[in-house]
Amino acid sequence: MGREIYAQQPSIDNGLSYLRTTQNPDGSWGGTSTSLNTILQTTATAGRTFQILGVTDATLTNALNFLSAQTPNTVDD
Repeated sequence: MGREIYAQQPSIDNGLSYLRTTQNPDGSWGGTSTSLNTILQTTATAGRTFQILGVTDATLTNALNFLSAQTPNTVDD
């Protein structure tokens, strides 16, 4: 089964395009590496958006890799 098409598809596609172009090189979204709480939440939310919409591409893979690489030490800083 393919991707569902919604009446709002152009807006959804624009949002996904924005997320793709604003993803940080390390796979995260958000501020700087010193604000990990924000980065983790933002990256998890953006990545989940791709999952919900059934879009599995390098953007999602990079986000999941970033989140998987986090350890308690990096999260608590």
